[in-house]
Amino acid sequence: MPIKSLELNRTPIRTASPSSVRAVNRPIILELIRCHQPITRADLARITGFFRSSVSDIVDELIADDLVIEERAVPTKRGRVPMSLGLNDATYRVLGLNIRPRQCQLAYAGLSGTIQQTWTFPTPGSSKKLVQSIGKAITNAREALGMSRSEKFERLGIAIPGHVDVATGCILWTPTHPELSNFPIADEITKELGIPATADNDCNVGALSELWLTKKERVSCPSEFVFLNVSDFGTGAGAVIHGEVYLGHDAHFAAEVGHMIIKPGGDACRCGRNGCWERYVSNFATWARYKKRTPYDAELFELMLDGARNGDNRARQAILETAHYLGLGLSNLIFFFNPSEVVLAGRIAKVWDLIEDDVRHAFSSPQLHYSIRPAKCSADDSLLHGAVCLALRGLFTAPKFG
Repeated sequence: MPIKSLELNRTPIRTASPSSVRAVNRPIILELIRCHQPITRADLARITGFFRSSVSDIVDELIADDLVIEERAVPTKRGRVPMSLGLNDATYRVLGLNIRPRQCQLAYAGLSGTIQQTWTFPTPGSSKKLVQSIGKAITNAREALGMSRSEKFERLGIAIPGHVDVATGCILWTPTHPELSNFPIADEITKELGIPATADNDCNVGALSELWLTKKERVSCPSEFVFLNVSDFGTGAGAVIHGEVYLGHDAHFAAEVGHMIIKPGGDACRCGRNGCWERYVSNFATWARYKKRTPYDAELFELMLDGARNGDNRARQAILETAHYLGLGLSNLIFFFNPSEVVLAGRIAKVWDLIEDDVRHAFSSPQLHYSIRPAKCSADDSLLHGAVCLALRGLFTAPKFG
C-alpha cells in the first residue's frame, strides 16, 4: 500500500529524545520517595538500578524545585548518619473537590496527598451557582490557611458522579444533577478562579485513591483491581488495569457496572432501562427491603446497619439479600475483568463481616480466583482523597511515547 494512502495523522505521535530519559525518571524517583520516605539517595539507586550520579542529578533538581527535602536522619547506631529524603509537604498546595447530591466537600493537601483540612457547603442547583459556591469555599480555605494573595493553589481535582470527558473536564451526564450535564466545569473553574482544574468520574478517583494508598503500604501492589462503590442511590466502579485507571476508548466512561442488567424487566433505572444492578444493591434498595414506606435517610440507614449487627432480624435479612445481589454482580464483574482484587466502598462495607460469606459464595465458581476487601477509607473519604490525588497525579506520572 502506498505510504501516502495511510492515515498517518489520525493520532499525534510523541517520540522520545535524549532529554526524555530525565522526564521519565523524575516522576519515578518522586514516587519512590513518596512511598518509602525517609529514603536515601543510595537506596534510590539500589531500588532503581540507576547510576548514583543520575539519581543525584534528579534529586538535586527536585530539591531546587522545593518538592523534596533532604535532612540528616535520626541516628540509630554508631557511624555516619546518612541524609534522608522526603516530600516537602508545605509546597505544591492542591485542593480536592467531591461533588455529592446534597453537599460538596473541599479538601486541602500538600505534596504527600494527605488531607490536612476539609470544608463542606451545600450543592447548588445550577452550574453558575456551583462555580460561585466553589469560589467562596476556596476563599474561605485561603483565609483558614493564612495564605497571602501571592500564594496560590497549584491544582484542583474534582470528583463527579456520572460521565465526564476526562480530556476536557466537561461533565457529560450526572444522574444526581441533570442540570450540570454538558457543563465544562474544569474550564469554567480555571477561567473564573484562576486555578487549573481536572475532573473525573468519582469512582475513577476512588480507584486512584486506593492505588495511591496501596502503593505506599505494600511492597507488591496489585496492578489489576476494581474499586466498587455502593452509594446511597447508585453503584459504580473504577477499574485499574496495568496500574492505571481505565477510562474507556474515548475517556468518557468505563466500568459503569451499576448499569449491568441482572434482572430483565426489573425495576426502572435512572439510565432509562430496567433491571440494573444498582437498583438491587444501592443503600436505597437495601433500605426499601427494610422499611419500604419510610423515605431513605442516611442516618437511619446507619442505624439499620447497627441493628443488623445487634439482633434486628429484619435488618439482617435486608442486608443479606443485598449481599446476594452483590455476589451475583461481582461474579459477572470478575469473569469480565479478572482482577486480582475487588475493593468495596460504601456504607454497606461497615457490616462486611456479616455479608462477606454470602457475597463470596452466592455465585462462586472454581474458575474465579480473587480477593475482596473493604476500602481503606469510607466512601466519601475515598472520593475526596481521590480528587486530591487527581490534582497531584501529573507530578507522579511519567510521560508516554508512541
